[in-house]
Amino acid sequence: MFDIVCHFIFESRLPGDVMSLRLFTCDVPSWPRFQRLQKLRVITLKTLTLRPKKEDIVKAGRVSKLVNGCRDVLVLFHQGQLHAMDTRCYHSGGALQYGDIEEFNGQLCIVCPWHKYKITLAEGEGLYQAVEDPTAKPLRTHWRSKGVKQRIHKVTEVNGEVYVTLNDSIEAIESDVYQTETYRSVSLKAQSKPKPRK
Repeated sequence: MFDIVCHFIFESRLPGDVMSLRLFTCDVPSWPRFQRLQKLRVITLKTLTLRPKKEDIVKAGRVSKLVNGCRDVLVLFHQGQLHAMDTRCYHSGGALQYGDIEEFNGQLCIVCPWHKYKITLAEGEGLYQAVEDPTAKPLRTHWRSKGVKQRIHKVTEVNGEVYVTLNDSIEAIESDVYQTETYRSVSLKAQSKPKPRK
């Protein structure tokens, strides 16, 4: 089982009205209890550390976790790099942890196992093949971007520890739709891996 550790910077008032900032680390379930006991005001949530270490993520290939109690994030390792994005596909909520990684138009993409939507690992863009002239034979196609559709998160690795910083952009991204309790209540594990075609 994978744990998540939160790093919080909080403000505390010390005797003599001295104010200080401290870094506190805890696992997600115990943080609210600690906050109530200490009556602390959280200033900012800096990063989240995923356990296991990078070597374990490399071995597993992909790890999907609920981060900060509010975001399902998929962390994957491919061709020597760590990537993080929202776990469910922007189109219809498909479980991206079961998607293949392929290269399209020189860009690495995860392919949603439900409807084969292609999402770039670097930017979260949706790619599709456009037809220049549907009346011309043979058809000529080229790759186009639909724009950013999947929320991508920053992954940092320091001395084997993996840190995920959630993308806090206020701009709505289509994959945000699947970050609600309505969709979270349907376990991704309940979504079976698609059977290979024969």
